Amino acid sequence: MGSRRLALLPTAVLVGLTLTACSAESSQAGAKAASESTESTAAAPSESPTATSDDQGAEQETEMRVAPDLQRLADRFVAYALGRSDSFPHGGSVSMSIGGEGVKSIDHISAALSNRDIWTMCPGDWAGYAAAACPVDFLGPIKSTDVNDASLVYDADYSEVTCAPTRTGPLPAGRLVVLRPTPDNRDCARDFALALVADAQGRLRSVDLTLSAP
Repeated sequence: MGSRRLALLPTAVLVGLTLTACSAESSQAGAKAASESTESTAAAPSESPTATSDDQGAEQETEMRVAPDLQRLADRFVAYALGRSDSFPHGGSVSMSIGGEGVKSIDHISAALSNRDIWTMCPGDWAGYAAAACPVDFLGPIKSTDVNDASLVYDADYSEVTCAPTRTGPLPAGRLVVLRPTPDNRDCARDFALALVADAQGRLRSVDLTLSAP
């Protein structure tokens, strides 16, 4: 009896029932999708920023950068070597070595700076070093760079000099600023390293010279 009554319902009523059922199913499906989307978002881990190679390179460059007081020492020493300054930051005495081989220590360095011959020396039993005959001018590489209109760079660490003779003493250690040619000039004819070792106040206390041997 009930089925006969349903069959006699007007078409509009049947359509209305069908739309109502579809609307309910659509609402249930939409709620389920929203729930799944929320769960997916909650489950996905948040991405943290990572350092790019450029960022890492900048950090390494900062770590290798010469300290400001050592930069100042190098600038003043170069000016002194070229006759453009009478002095530079220094302690009471300055020791000098060539390729790690100790040569001498100059006491009362302030009184001696006016005589630039103090920078020309060799160990007593050496006839020469690398391509230079003794005595060797410690200021020579700076002068040569200036004459050739080339450039110097300041390094925070000592690194190997191209074609240099075997060192006969220890590597320079401590607070360093190392004067070098630009990388494109570091060949067997032009490479060198003039290491300035400073105290905690940025004052020169020792110098080590390494030359290349063509």
